[in-house]
Amino acid sequence: NEKRMNPMSDNTLDMLQLLSEREMTKVLGIKYSMIRKMRIEDGLPFVSLGKKIMYRPRTVQKWL
Repeated sequence: NEKRMNPMSDNTLDMLQLLSEREMTKVLGIKYSMIRKMRIEDGLPFVSLGKKIMYRPRTVQKWL
């Protein structure tokens, strides 16, 4: 019984997970205006997908 290695480890999957600004506000328990301020004024890391602003939860957690 040989165990196959999964090239997509848990860490890789964590890094691929993206949440919208609205979803991230729910995770953090803050208002939309606050996460927007943190992004614009304080440098909260984000990913831009076209016009959408997305966040990697693990990256945001490390930044906080």
